[in-house]
Amino acid sequence: MADTTPAVAGQIFLDRRTAATAALTFMLLAGCAELVSRGLSSSRALYGRISLSGVLTSLPGLEDGVRWGLRGQSPPVLLLGDSVLGASAMFERGRPDARRSTVPAALAGRRASMRSRVVSLAADGLVPGDLEAIAYVLDQTVSRSARPARVVLVVNVRMLASELDRDGQRVSRDFLLPALPPSSRAELVPAATSRGEAIGTRLYGAAASASVLFRLSQQLRALWYYPTPADARQRLVEVVFGKPPTGDVEEAALRMRVEGFYQELWREDAPAVRALRRLIPALRHADPRLLVVFSPQNPSYMARGGPELEAANANLLRTIVGPGASGSFVDLSSAFGEALFLDHCHLTAEGNLRLAEEIDRRLGSQA
Repeated sequence: MADTTPAVAGQIFLDRRTAATAALTFMLLAGCAELVSRGLSSSRALYGRISLSGVLTSLPGLEDGVRWGLRGQSPPVLLLGDSVLGASAMFERGRPDARRSTVPAALAGRRASMRSRVVSLAADGLVPGDLEAIAYVLDQTVSRSARPARVVLVVNVRMLASELDRDGQRVSRDFLLPALPPSSRAELVPAATSRGEAIGTRLYGAAASASVLFRLSQQLRALWYYPTPADARQRLVEVVFGKPPTGDVEEAALRMRVEGFYQELWREDAPAVRALRRLIPALRHADPRLLVVFSPQNPSYMARGGPELEAANANLLRTIVGPGASGSFVDLSSAFGEALFLDHCHLTAEGNLRLAEEIDRRLGSQA
């Protein structure tokens, strides 16, 4: 027994030294990766080479994108909206070059001659509560930079649907909550958040603020899994086995799920409407010539509510935007034909190009 004790002790010593070496190596590699990430972030090289359009994972990441836009030679165009400005609908239908066929990509091509960067702050499923938080972040970031920017808010019918009145539906990204004033937060998230969720949100926010590597990894992860991990896995399966045709049942299910949006009269006291009323001044502070666009909607869906309902909702949105600068609100909800739509609100590549042209024309060529 005594003869084996030194051997066991030696083995334990070696195991501990190996573990310590591995831990030290990991810490050194993580430190080097953090330094590289900070270098990429400070030079904004990442945003110039990788399109993060539609990727929204943290408040610091949001600020990074705005600052990258502001470092261009001309005032940037900052786009706010939901999946209408993204590539997810085209990805779902297997459209080639989906990311290069979005509204932000098309608009960037049109503004390239003016050396004006286009930054998309849009993401799938964003609602007015999210946009209110983004508006405050954008206002603070632009104000600190003391540089001008053009801001475009694209409003979709779904953003004002009555289903968003329910608790838990008024904000879709918890990490945006710290950017909201306490009064707005109390209205948008009235139900007490569980302690575990609150702690998780704070820890996530702290990690994103402290580590550029962490928030960069979250952005790249979301970019790879865009728009969700399940969608990414499905695309891999389709590469091997091919994409199954979209049947009538799927199309009918989508229509049943969303057509109610187009038969509702928007209420002035709805939480989403109140959030829009609060975020417009913040955006206008960042850009006094704020442009608000009522995005094109598929006429086959719009017809469900009738022209009176359509006019009433558009007028309410016009009232929310207020007088502002001349041409600050443009109603394109009935501007495009059915052939330019993939579904009720998402556009084909040609439709996205047309919408980008409409936005570009109203922005004009002046800073």
